[in-house]
Amino acid sequence: MPEPIQENRRFLPHYQEPGQIISITWRLEGDLPQQIKATLKEMKLLMEEMKTSQKGTISSDLYQQYRDTIARYDDQLGRHKSIGLDLSKPAIASIITTAFHFYDAKLYNLHAFCVMPNHVHLLLCPIVQASGDFALLSDIVGRIKSYTAKQIIRTGIQHKTVWRADYYDRFIRNEKDYYYTVEYILDNPLKAELAEEQRGWPFSFLRDWEP
Repeated sequence: MPEPIQENRRFLPHYQEPGQIISITWRLEGDLPQQIKATLKEMKLLMEEMKTSQKGTISSDLYQQYRDTIARYDDQLGRHKSIGLDLSKPAIASIITTAFHFYDAKLYNLHAFCVMPNHVHLLLCPIVQASGDFALLSDIVGRIKSYTAKQIIRTGIQHKTVWRADYYDRFIRNEKDYYYTVEYILDNPLKAELAEEQRGWPFSFLRDWEP
């Protein structure tokens, strides 16, 4: 197993290995219904279990359970109507998608993303920096969150904290998992009944889409 390039936990455990493609999700600051909180608790427990298994081999059953729990959380979050800031308003979504593209080929290779009204999805692969080290996932998320929060607050639409401090990530295990994840990200607006087809949502991106 490759040596990890980052192991950390502030609110949640995170683990990164060189060359991994990683799926990342984070959401707006704000309270959530008890049902979603319960799912979040399950996710955190599974992340802890995966963290303790990291130096050995994470079982397929454990990984599948974690992936399914993330899917359930995301489905609940997509159907939850947050009060206040809506990330899918064009002026706000433009700030976020511009940031995603700005760091492409600088900190990571961007594979896909989707901006939803109250959360975002990113699929990326951190790349080697001038120092010879891979960009750290925590730095990538931190830079995007910091920049977009400042720009959103400058619009006057939001005057308080924009992003929840934590984020959820999982590495892509194989080709099948990769294509599952791409479809899952792009289908978010469809499941939330915000669009009727993947290309019908203006705030999604896939590297392989034709211009």
